[in-house]
Amino acid sequence: MAISELQLEDKLSLSPSELDDVDALVREARWNQVAADWQVFLAHGHVHALVTAAGRIVATTATLPYGTRFGWI
Repeated sequence: MAISELQLEDKLSLSPSELDDVDALVREARWNQVAADWQVFLAHGHVHALVTAAGRIVATTATLPYGTRFGWI
């Protein structure tokens, strides 16, 4: 897959299949996020995803502010 085939999307919510995609990324990278964490990111921060033409999420980044001085990426 060429990088040009991917689209960057800002996510306002995640569908069940997208949650499956991000859960697969979490397992592969050995992160510790669970579905509830992604809901916090969506509600209080921002989630960005690289999505294939078929709609599969293959990479994510999330930002979450902590007050006005700190943030989590």
